[in-house]
Amino acid sequence: MQKERETSPIFAHANTHEFLVEAIEEGAIEKTLDMYRDATSLQDRKFRNLNILAIYLGSDASSQEIADIYPEIKDRRTIPNIVRKTLNDIWSLSSEDLRSRYPLESLEAAKPLSIKSRIKMSQARSGLTLKIYELIGEGSSYENIITQTGATPEKLTKVRPVLKRWGAEIPHRKTKIERLIDVLNSSESDSEIQKVLDLINDRFYKVHLNLETPVVLPVYKVARLSGFYLRQDRLPEFLDSLRRAQIPLGEWKPRQKDVQVTYYLIAAKHLQRAQEAFRKDPNLTKYLDNPVKLAFGPEGEIPTSADLFHSKKYLRPGYIFRQLGIKVGVRGKRYADFFNEACPVRIYRHSHSFYFLQEDEMLFRNYVTSRAKELGFIPLREKPSA
Repeated sequence: MQKERETSPIFAHANTHEFLVEAIEEGAIEKTLDMYRDATSLQDRKFRNLNILAIYLGSDASSQEIADIYPEIKDRRTIPNIVRKTLNDIWSLSSEDLRSRYPLESLEAAKPLSIKSRIKMSQARSGLTLKIYELIGEGSSYENIITQTGATPEKLTKVRPVLKRWGAEIPHRKTKIERLIDVLNSSESDSEIQKVLDLINDRFYKVHLNLETPVVLPVYKVARLSGFYLRQDRLPEFLDSLRRAQIPLGEWKPRQKDVQVTYYLIAAKHLQRAQEAFRKDPNLTKYLDNPVKLAFGPEGEIPTSADLFHSKKYLRPGYIFRQLGIKVGVRGKRYADFFNEACPVRIYRHSHSFYFLQEDEMLFRNYVTSRAKELGFIPLREKPSA
């Protein structure tokens, strides 16, 4: 497998570098060399100057280092002037198109300050840019940089282009929702968490739903995870229990056109605190008993009232009795009189209503039909005579 070519570092200003690359490609350097060959008396100096331009703009060598190579150059400040004159020669021998796209006044002969020089300048001033540069190298986040340096977001915006020229990129600031989620995940302060819960809105909740691990939990879910059977009319008692335990509690009212609904939420990290508060609250003990009971049929798992009402897995038996023309609940005919120990389907009771699993509908219908015939609610058909 061929190794990918590494990008060479650039030591000239970007505009000058791009001009020289195109000048080489179109042959302007060759034309410059031809011109220098014709300058018999100045030939050696011109070739030297072209070599100085190549070293100065093609490496990290300083003016002093280049001046030390040539004994006849006594002052390092001569180097940028040599580069400027040689750059002018190359530009004059370039195509008209290249000259129009790179005007001579736009070409910088001086080399940009090195990162080392810029760091020294930063140290001589406040040192803030250098500190941020070092933190970026350590992998610090935007928020951590602010914490470590005390810089404002506006200040970071100002130094961002400077650091970019140093080859460093300030991490972008997290969105407001991401910052709120970070607080809910990491903060141990109830007051900080309460402030976040007070800011929950539709947008926050939509982002929250896509998180792998939730950062907030509805109170009704916390109650059910704690073994309580929660109905809507019981919710205020659970909210009061959280308030007495001083657990941060938030309200979220989704934007709806018709009925206004309020959801009550706690930070997910406070789940155990909330469960302990519920279990220690004597006012809630009565809600530990499942209101759903097995009325008839074999023993088995008993669903919660939420399962009966919201899972769409359970049916009420009344419509089957109506289809068979059987009146139950009037004239002394009750479910308790109708079902017996032979019932093959689990029948659940909640308050005064009965339920059975939808998947058992056919088995339940056959049992009801058979039992109705036994009780004389449906006349038995006489067998045809032979």
